[in-house]
Amino acid sequence: METFGEMGEYFLLVTGRTEEEVECSLTTIKTPRNSYLPLIISILFYVILGCAHNREKLLRICRKVQDIKFYYIQSREIKPTSSECPTLPYVMSDVFIPRKEGRLRSLDSFRGILVIAVMIFANFSNGDYLVMEHAPWNGLRISDVILPCFVWVMGVSTAMSFNSKLCKGVSRWILFRRIVTRSLLMIIIGVVINVSLVLNRKDFPSKLRIPGVLQLIGVSFFIASTVHLFFFKRNKDDSEQCWHPVNELLLCKGEYLTMLIILSVHTLIMFFLEVPGCPRGYQGPGGLHMNGKYQNCTGGATGYIDLLVFGENHIFQRPACKSIYNTTVPFDPEGLLATLTSSFLVFIGIQNGRTLLAYLHWKTKLTHWMCWIIVLVAIVCLDNQFYSVDSFYNLVHHC
Repeated sequence: METFGEMGEYFLLVTGRTEEEVECSLTTIKTPRNSYLPLIISILFYVILGCAHNREKLLRICRKVQDIKFYYIQSREIKPTSSECPTLPYVMSDVFIPRKEGRLRSLDSFRGILVIAVMIFANFSNGDYLVMEHAPWNGLRISDVILPCFVWVMGVSTAMSFNSKLCKGVSRWILFRRIVTRSLLMIIIGVVINVSLVLNRKDFPSKLRIPGVLQLIGVSFFIASTVHLFFFKRNKDDSEQCWHPVNELLLCKGEYLTMLIILSVHTLIMFFLEVPGCPRGYQGPGGLHMNGKYQNCTGGATGYIDLLVFGENHIFQRPACKSIYNTTVPFDPEGLLATLTSSFLVFIGIQNGRTLLAYLHWKTKLTHWMCWIIVLVAIVCLDNQFYSVDSFYNLVHHC
């Protein structure tokens, strides 16, 4: 009896005119994949991570087992002359390695689920589940939020790390050197990964992709962290105020102003840059979009700048929109303009991290976040004409 695997493709050939002559032959066109493998790997990782996190408790249990085993052996070999029990050669210590203070468990858990569970799925071709694939252009799926969430988490961690280092007396210049080193390291690793993907191909290095995910993270981290480092000020009054968001704006006005300028530059380029052969402000996928009217305008100003800076052969050659819109122009989702919006997303994460540090009560934190959610949603609605679904998804895709 034949068995069929998940996500496999098969060809069934039935021949014969009568029931006695019927013959069936089954051919496997696409080998089925084990879609449970990413889940198994993720579960095993979390088991190992849990054991490492609770290593003190595990060591204590192991020592108890050793004590019991040793006591059992000694009780069989040694016959005590009195009612006292034989003395054990050692006593298990109650002193444990102190746990690191200052860790935010919710942030670590979110980062672990995001990086390990979801990214393992992505590395295994998303298990061929449609909901895990990237949206062709307009739309929002699970894979489309992995990188933004990771960038946001990086901002939250940056705020906490900088606050801890500055409280310990580390100079801003030393922190800036660490920012530069970490950013360059991520960019270099990203380029090396791109080189490894095309190293054995005949078109290397003419088809080497220069932008990438790590490059985007590195540049975004450098911009947002540098701005935060040089404009960071500590509030002398640690008491929670009734309308603290206003006080925060005044305290961090330089940081907010700089990031708003960066975001405004991105918006002006997107909507007002003249792209040859394309209407001003076009943000569509090109190709067959709008009946092929703007076939070579994939990404609008975003794609045009990447083509000018990197060249057609050094950006991503197989965008998600190619299979549906039959685009011929390459488009890189981690291009130059994407670093501007990503750095702003890191900045939002930094502000969330500062909220966690500034407020003690969860109700105050939640109220603060709700105020900013209302403001940001209102800005998106006004800027994007909320009644246009295509326009809303388009903005989400680019941001």
